Amino acid sequence: MVQGNTVAIRTDADFVGASKGSSATQQSVAANLDRLWSSANPAFAPIFGAFGNVGSASGYAQTLTAVSGQELLGIAAARYQASQAFARSVFSCPVFADDDTTVRKQGSCVWFRVTGMWEKRSADASFPGYGWQGTTTKVGGQVELQPGWFLGGALGYETDRFTGNDNLTSANGNALLGVVALKHEAGPWTFTGAVDASYGWMNSSRVIPAANAVATASPDSFNVGLHLRAAYQIPFDRFYLEPALDGDLNYINLPGYTESGAGALNLKVQSANNVIATGTPNLRIGTRAQIGSATVDAYVGAGVSFIAGNTYTTNASFATAPGFGSFTNTLANAHVAGKFSAGVEVYTTKRLDVRLEYDGVVAAHEVENGGQIRLKYRY
Repeated sequence: MVQGNTVAIRTDADFVGASKGSSATQQSVAANLDRLWSSANPAFAPIFGAFGNVGSASGYAQTLTAVSGQELLGIAAARYQASQAFARSVFSCPVFADDDTTVRKQGSCVWFRVTGMWEKRSADASFPGYGWQGTTTKVGGQVELQPGWFLGGALGYETDRFTGNDNLTSANGNALLGVVALKHEAGPWTFTGAVDASYGWMNSSRVIPAANAVATASPDSFNVGLHLRAAYQIPFDRFYLEPALDGDLNYINLPGYTESGAGALNLKVQSANNVIATGTPNLRIGTRAQIGSATVDAYVGAGVSFIAGNTYTTNASFATAPGFGSFTNTLANAHVAGKFSAGVEVYTTKRLDVRLEYDGVVAAHEVENGGQIRLKYRY
């Protein structure tokens, strides 16, 4: 516009319009950018500068994802998976009842185990995906309180590494875990209830290539879970069947945090909570064999988990713009998952037993593999 000898240039932007067809998270970030643009506050110029050299629709979508911090929601999903695996560690301390049958009975024992888990969440239209690796050292055991009643528990220390599939987001950290279980054995039935809790702390790094910036933070996580199981053992001459039904209720909490190091692109992330309910019918098939003086229990298992509430959200805002609303990051994971296991446990005459086991989970866009070695002493 020309006024006398003065030329006035007006710029405009439509972040929401340009994000049509993008994911829910990308559209939410775009709506927040529109609000910031309308404020005409020069303090927000560095935020818009991150989009200045974007030359394509795909590049724009990638930049929306990069500034959102969405991938770090994978930490919440990892805590859910870790709770499920850790609670299962106190569900079983059996030994074959005598020398002739495949009947297994609970007993008193102490154990030590090391487990490793590797999870891959592939990208889809709504989420860029991530990888997670966790190694946990656990000690635990159970004692018979009175005939048919057992009290068990365990403590664990976990080391984690989280990496976004685009290699722009990463986090490393640790967690402390604890679980207490009460078990009742009545004939072929075994009923178990367990409560677990864990607290994790991580250091995260989020690269924003378009702005040549790196945002760092220290996000924590907390979870508590209630786990129930009813199992029924069906012995045969040389093998046994054990159908079971597992029910789980998990509460996941991500406390809020504020990033540093990326200037105007730092995020202030609000605390988030999630409740997940899971039901899993499953079947274990095992066989008994004798190798010298040692007794061997070899087994495979499979089940299907039906999961409610397996969607995670956090609200975040640019740290320099707390008064201009927030945007919502979303991670929607599968509501049905297949679970598989295979293992071998060797019982020795000196009451020292060794177990090797593989565990796997397969769901839409998700694959998890885990392995463990356990040393157990019966008393």
